[in-house]
Amino acid sequence: MSNDTACFCGSGKKHADCHGHIRCDSLVAKLYRLQARCGAANGSACRSPLRSQCFLVSEAEFVQLLDDMLRHWTAEEIRQVVDRSWECRRYLEAERPDIAEKAGGKTTPGELASLNETALPFPCVFLRGEDCAARRVRPLLCLGCGASIDFVLLRYKDGVLVRRPAPLFYYFTLIFRDGVLPDNIPDAPFYRDMLTLSEADYIEKLAEYAELKTASF
Repeated sequence: MSNDTACFCGSGKKHADCHGHIRCDSLVAKLYRLQARCGAANGSACRSPLRSQCFLVSEAEFVQLLDDMLRHWTAEEIRQVVDRSWECRRYLEAERPDIAEKAGGKTTPGELASLNETALPFPCVFLRGEDCAARRVRPLLCLGCGASIDFVLLRYKDGVLVRRPAPLFYYFTLIFRDGVLPDNIPDAPFYRDMLTLSEADYIEKLAEYAELKTASF
């Protein structure tokens, strides 16, 4: 690919000078293209009707958010999101254990979809007054552009999902255990593969993983 190629995010910059660390045919690059068409950069005000709900994002959307945060946010700004995420998770585990189990455990597609309707007594972890702190990389649901693009639903033999969307706050509590920022995130396979593998290669790798898990289930 030429160094003069325009970046897929729509910034007008060269790819090498903008998101050069992300492969142009990756799932994350695909997300950036969709968000650009949906007007992701138009203002900082939150446009989502899901401000206090347990709405779902795909792994690709979480990796995109995390990558943007690691590159542009301060450690304290990241800490605030992590603390709010843990507050949400602890509330669900104490007050709504049925929802907490669906958020992070094995569940059916129908039960998974119902999470989007679950209201929480907290605002979105990215909401700051009326503004979205993640305005550069808002999830597709927030933009009113439909559900996540994580269309690959791999299953065990009993029909339980292997790869599936999850509540936004739940991803942060998985990565930032006890609020501690791991030093090795850029080297973690879930993060590195999403940015550096083509969409086709990533899906093939997931399929191989699913076959291994199914064989030992």
